[in-house]
Amino acid sequence: MRIKFILFFSFVVFSNAYNQDNTELALAKYHNGSVYIGEKISENNSIVEIRLPTGDTITVDRRFVSEYYDNSNSRIFSNGKYIRNVGSFWNVTLGFNAADSEDERVSSHLGVQYGYRFSPRLSLSAGLAFEFNEATASGFSFDTQFVPVYAYGRYHFFTGRPQIFGFGRLGYGFASENQEPDLPEEFRGGVNAMYGLGVVFASRSKSKWLLSLGHYIQNTSGQEFFLDPIGNEIRTRFDLTIQRLIFTVGLEIN
Repeated sequence: MRIKFILFFSFVVFSNAYNQDNTELALAKYHNGSVYIGEKISENNSIVEIRLPTGDTITVDRRFVSEYYDNSNSRIFSNGKYIRNVGSFWNVTLGFNAADSEDERVSSHLGVQYGYRFSPRLSLSAGLAFEFNEATASGFSFDTQFVPVYAYGRYHFFTGRPQIFGFGRLGYGFASENQEPDLPEEFRGGVNAMYGLGVVFASRSKSKWLLSLGHYIQNTSGQEFFLDPIGNEIRTRFDLTIQRLIFTVGLEIN
């Protein structure tokens, strides 16, 4: 598990080292599809003068463009890609067990978050997820389903392209109601948490891809029924913490 954290972090640091940005760039997108990017020369409340890479200068009236970005709200790169620094966002994520020879149990996580970027480095959000995890108790495997509700925080260590961040989340995972319909009180949820590292990639649109690798924790307790090899019914009470390394792919929308 530790080796995977190191390899993932090394990858995003290496990627970040070869990307530079210019905080004086401005990017304007018109309703007709025209896109202009260049060095911001001057501005007032509505008018911005931009020097294009060709050396020509244009005047942009921000009231008549569909999207406008500069260093007050975004990190802009010379190839036209950008990452927002402030403002609200949504993201949808899909996670699964980063299995190795030590743990091949299935995990499948689907989540959605709504949050706000308070600065180029700090963002906070609230999340809701649907999580399936295979678990083991007394040598027997069984399925679990949880609906976690949680608070999520993200801190960007580097603000280049891509942007590397550390994250943490904390909440409560509610056991799914149809998980054990005959024994609704015998399968309980508990604390749900995750912490790890991630990276978000710049793009030319409002949607950005992100990847993360985190240590996942879900507490649960209750009882489960199994059949042994000769058909005898075994009732097992458990109080366990599901822990594993989760790799997540997400799409973030400004």
